[in-house]
Amino acid sequence: MRILHLLPTLTGGGAERQLSYLASGLISLGHQVDIGYIHDGPAAAEVDFSGCRLHKLKAKGNYEPGTLIQILHLIKATKPDIIQTWILQMDVCGGLAVRFTNIPWIIREPSSEGAYYGSWKQRLRRRLAKRSECIVCNSKGGQDFWKEHYPNKSCDLIPNGLQLANIDAASMASDDEYDISADKKLIVYAGRLEPVKKLNYLLDACKKVFEQTDSIAIFCGEGSSRPELERQILGLGISPKVRLTGYLPTSKVWGLMKRADVFAFISALEGMPNVVMEAMACGAPLVVSDIPAHREVLDEQRAIFVNPSDSGTVADAIMNCLSDRAGAKQRAILAREKAEQWSIMAMAKKYEAVYIKILRGR
Repeated sequence: MRILHLLPTLTGGGAERQLSYLASGLISLGHQVDIGYIHDGPAAAEVDFSGCRLHKLKAKGNYEPGTLIQILHLIKATKPDIIQTWILQMDVCGGLAVRFTNIPWIIREPSSEGAYYGSWKQRLRRRLAKRSECIVCNSKGGQDFWKEHYPNKSCDLIPNGLQLANIDAASMASDDEYDISADKKLIVYAGRLEPVKKLNYLLDACKKVFEQTDSIAIFCGEGSSRPELERQILGLGISPKVRLTGYLPTSKVWGLMKRADVFAFISALEGMPNVVMEAMACGAPLVVSDIPAHREVLDEQRAIFVNPSDSGTVADAIMNCLSDRAGAKQRAILAREKAEQWSIMAMAKKYEAVYIKILRGR
């Protein structure tokens, strides 16, 4: 089977990594995988390792007419049996291109209803989706959103996959590498630096924790909120205790998760939270926002849930993990056991079944 995946960028986000995992699984099952994209980024090397064929589109922007033409040329060159689109831009551009072909099209839904604010791009995506053969969601929230709009459309739920063997093989971050003294407690965040992640509240919480413990915080990732967060760190007077690492390779992030005394992730909105799942697999004690996406993969036996807009309760939860080491360790063990169900091959086989079902139904 020949599968063409389309996504806008290879900048290191969760969708790009999930695509690289899926591609490697599909190739192991004997399928040909092509990936069309517009912008390079740190994830390009990771996707390349999967053995798929990468095709950089010659387009200046995500929505210009040239993008549509380039996609049509790529479809003609690769002759796919199935086209799958990832992220809003390619759901729109790829969806428009597919209208000129007879190739079955699948949308991958990474989020839930709360992510949609009624922009013209989202409305166009929703209208185009009517012509898709199937929508694959990684969370129940996403599935519920599409079932509300298209009750009769095929809408499959396939959880994200984890590189469990690679996570297990990753070395714990050394104290020397990050200049951390062995007696310091470590709070870790990983993900995009964006307003939806509520990092301003997490920084406020960290300040409260710093006042009570000998600890530091490391934030891994990049995003539009970085300048604001840097100003907040200076304003709170916690510069010596907070480090913004920028983008890090996944193995480095896993190493920090393994060293973490607490992994804090208080995003206001998620689909299926890749980084939280990875922290579970790394055995990190978890403090997470009390949102449906986190409740879908965790419970009180495996994490502490908090109101993401209340820095006081966030600080209390982090302090709970730091003071009650036995309780934190037990929750982390149970979370790790839960993570073992999310293998890459399990995800790939579920996608393969969807593809086969669609092609046989034609």
